[in-house]
Amino acid sequence: KIWTNSRVFFTFDSNVTADNRNRFNAAAAEWSDVTNIVFQQRTNEANYIHVQDGNNNSSFVGMIGGRQDLTITSWNSRFIIAHEIAHSLGMVHEHTRGDRDTYVQINGANIQQGQEHNFAILSTSNYTRYDFASIMHYSATAFSSNQLTTIDPQPDFQLYPVQPELSAD
Repeated sequence: KIWTNSRVFFTFDSNVTADNRNRFNAAAAEWSDVTNIVFQQRTNEANYIHVQDGNNNSSFVGMIGGRQDLTITSWNSRFIIAHEIAHSLGMVHEHTRGDRDTYVQINGANIQQGQEHNFAILSTSNYTRYDFASIMHYSATAFSSNQLTTIDPQPDFQLYPVQPELSAD
């Protein structure tokens, strides 16, 4: 679901330090710079993101209604914070697009047991070309059980390598 009137209200958990609040605000401002979305501190709005420090990087996809937790552990990575904010805005992983098999091959034998769901194809409306450099694309070795690639470009797209350093969640 899309946020009402392109406004995303948020609060910080008491466990989020001032430095990390600044990091979140900077990543949110980057989204505001390229979209019509406004991030605003919550007063009493019913739908909002609750930003917290935790043991993983995670967010619900889109506005779910009420409080929705956005958890960050990788506070030193602007990429990861922006990635999780993108989930809260409704974006899914690039490599789960409905047309992804045209562009990448998923190497299921290399995926950690229990992490296969991170590579499931979703029914999506694709308004842009597949973006190998997307902030929403997992790395080439994301959730690898054996240090081998879990995502490879299809032969026609070898010029667009999946970046190994861009693992997010």
